[in-house]
Amino acid sequence: MEYVLLGLRKIKQNHKPASSSKPFVSIIIAYRNEENSIKQLIDSLGRLNYPDDRFEVILVDDGSTDNSVKIVNGNLKDNMKNISIDRSGKVYPIGKKGAIQYGIELSKGEIIFITDADCVVQSNWINSMIKHFTGDVGFIAGPIRILQGSSFFQKLFGLEQAGLIVTSAGLIGSGSPVTCNGANIAYRRDSFNYVKGFQGNDSVLSGDDDLLMQKIHNSKKYTVAFAWDDEASVATAAVSATDEFFAQRNRWASKILNYDKKILSVLAVIFIFFICFPAVLVLGLINAVYFVPLLLMILFKGLYDYRVLQSGLGLIVEKFSPVVFVTGEILHPFYIIYSVFSGQLRSVKWKGRGTKENRARAL
Repeated sequence: MEYVLLGLRKIKQNHKPASSSKPFVSIIIAYRNEENSIKQLIDSLGRLNYPDDRFEVILVDDGSTDNSVKIVNGNLKDNMKNISIDRSGKVYPIGKKGAIQYGIELSKGEIIFITDADCVVQSNWINSMIKHFTGDVGFIAGPIRILQGSSFFQKLFGLEQAGLIVTSAGLIGSGSPVTCNGANIAYRRDSFNYVKGFQGNDSVLSGDDDLLMQKIHNSKKYTVAFAWDDEASVATAAVSATDEFFAQRNRWASKILNYDKKILSVLAVIFIFFICFPAVLVLGLINAVYFVPLLLMILFKGLYDYRVLQSGLGLIVEKFSPVVFVTGEILHPFYIIYSVFSGQLRSVKWKGRGTKENRARAL
């Protein structure tokens, strides 16, 4: 577990000077039913501090049934265009990956930037991410500032998501990238083409971010980096509803069988550690002596998680209360176990669409 903290220290020390290079950038946003948030994203993209003739924004509508398309068309800037994915001809990957791939095929950028429709980017977002594309770096993951809101559950869900982002940054910094968040990533077109894009994971509803990152890392031709820089961050609100939270986590958990086998073996060990919590709790109800190892496990995990979250203060999360943190620590093992099993056994949904994963590809 110190591996993550060492990786965080490494990326924080790896400061990059401002880059004078201005490669052409294509920003791809796949959206579906985002009428409540997409205008804020478009407004923030219109404030980007990057030459207008050196970037384009391609918004890809993936069958929205609300007013998203109307809102997008009414707010487009000169270097932005809104298209609808054409699934009648070429067969594209399911879900968000298909929309992203369609946008990439219609784009011309040397660097591809990806963010989500419910995010807001900073004015120096492109400049701050671009400077990390040095040497053989082919994929950059960026920080996501989680806006936790005012309700207890939104703070709880936001803190959990912040922990995932900080942990993923530490693993990237340690040279063992496992996961990342597609709300803020960028990659070279060459690296995307070199690994044949999403090919091999076409039937997986999710994975437009971490599965692609793993492919690029495993290519041995390109490396992965994390842009630990405030100006490289994008902001998004934490989910506020319990059903939305579990649906999101089930979708994330549904793709783990498609992970690299080495990563999968490590995750299996971690999952066994989580399984121990309810197992020892049951033993403790039978014989109170087992509450001692349970308390030691909780203390060990809590101290580690606290150190990880402290590392992300100011960039990923502004602050967190002891009550929210302790509540999250108690619930964490149980919802992880539920999400893993649910993600493998239940139909996975995204924006009102559901599909059963093709397990044969993962085995």
